[in-house]
Amino acid sequence: MSESKTARMTAYAAFASVVLVLVAFLVFTRSGMPDSNDPAAKIASYYTQHRSAALAQQFFFGLSFLTMAVFIAGVVMMMWRVPGARMWAIVAGVGGAAAGGTALAGSAMMTVLAYRTPIGDPGLVRALLDGGYITLNASGFVFAAFIGATAYASMRMQVFPRWVGDVGAVAAVLQIVGAAAYSRGDGAFSPQGLVPLIAILSFLVWAVCMGTALVRTQEVVTPAPTAPAPAA
Repeated sequence: MSESKTARMTAYAAFASVVLVLVAFLVFTRSGMPDSNDPAAKIASYYTQHRSAALAQQFFFGLSFLTMAVFIAGVVMMMWRVPGARMWAIVAGVGGAAAGGTALAGSAMMTVLAYRTPIGDPGLVRALLDGGYITLNASGFVFAAFIGATAYASMRMQVFPRWVGDVGAVAAVLQIVGAAAYSRGDGAFSPQGLVPLIAILSFLVWAVCMGTALVRTQEVVTPAPTAPAPAA
């Protein structure tokens, strides 16, 4: 596949991933969604009342992981074409694959919670909710490897524009901070708190930046059509 086609497909996959995540959050989240400080009865009640929406939400998350795989593959392929960045391409590929698998495992726990309603065991309800969110957040450790390796290759080897690397460096740090959200209750550092949400949003912002940079790069390198020379 040519460089221009790879860049285009990677950009489109980045945009599609962001759109699918936003659709999952904004369209299928219902009011009263339980947090890590709520009793198991409230969790069970929410997923019983909104079972279809919760299952649809996880389906759209699954689609976002699918397009994200294309995005990750495109980024790694473009990094691999620069000999000095190949080690970082491997780090990005391993990190991206591990991150997608970890996040998908967390999504699967949330799917089970919605699928098998009503669940009578309070301990199981709590374990599925906490396990789902903590696993999703834990994917930040390896998302940091994917984003950080890409950012390094952008800043030091100009594989991608430098400004994308600057944004990626911040996003990579936020992934690690979000993965450490183990506080009990409903505070900022709880598994469903503000800090992991900021980490997710930073990834989405970086993905949009990557897609935009790739599209702009192609616009610059693609020459405009020239008019035919006048007949003699």
